[in-house]
Amino acid sequence: MATARLLLDSPAVRVTDLRCGSPRSGPSAERGAEPAHLALLRRGAFTYHLGVRAFLGDATTALLHLEPASYRVSHPGPDGDEVTVVELPGETLPELFGRAPAVAWAVAPAAQLRHHRLIGALTRGTLDALAAEEAVLGLLAELARHAAFPPRLSRRDRRLVDGARARLHADLGRNLALTEVAAALGASPFRLMRTFRAATGLSVRAWRRRARVLEALARIAAGEDDLGALAVRVGFAHHSHLTDSFRDVLGAPPSALRRLVRARLEQDRTFLEAR
Repeated sequence: MATARLLLDSPAVRVTDLRCGSPRSGPSAERGAEPAHLALLRRGAFTYHLGVRAFLGDATTALLHLEPASYRVSHPGPDGDEVTVVELPGETLPELFGRAPAVAWAVAPAAQLRHHRLIGALTRGTLDALAAEEAVLGLLAELARHAAFPPRLSRRDRRLVDGARARLHADLGRNLALTEVAAALGASPFRLMRTFRAATGLSVRAWRRRARVLEALARIAAGEDDLGALAVRVGFAHHSHLTDSFRDVLGAPPSALRRLVRARLEQDRTFLEAR
């Protein structure tokens, strides 16, 4: 149920667009012998199981896999996911992420917007090899700045925070109450609220709004044009609520960003650099 499209293949970097239609599922069979790669989700979510540890990847979080480790994958949501997989040669990884990199760290909304523009340009073939390599490595350098200072979480707290994010992703269009999410995870609402903010820097409600905006952005980048229907689908009450949230999270309304993510990357570079 997965399709892969190679977008860039050079000695410096390899980029693949991976789309998985798997519905909710438990951990897959063990996967091994894969090269080191960074997984950047554009839509949906999956859990990366590394031994006894588990990390949730979504549009707000990058995941880094290092060889020769083996891993498993599970899907908390009903609609699968869309992932950009970036493979790097061994000497480049420590230059970007250090000798002991984190497995998971936050992706800022501006970096996710830059990511969508890059994938659009690579898909349409509007960049030559040099420009494509520099654009990918530039995005990775921006992500690496956040990777240097990931929050320190106990395994118990990570399970709680990732469990809450997975629960919200599974029903992104519903207005789940804090008590409902906490009860599903066997925690008090106060503990969930406190731990979630310490881990993400956001309240649960603010994080859900960001996740909804990024889900809508991915669907707009993929060609969805009915913003009213899209607003309701991802959990906003109406079109104006979606527009206000886009302005707050991404700095521009969805109509402007629709033109931006579908435009050629070399156009409007000032916008990218200013973010």
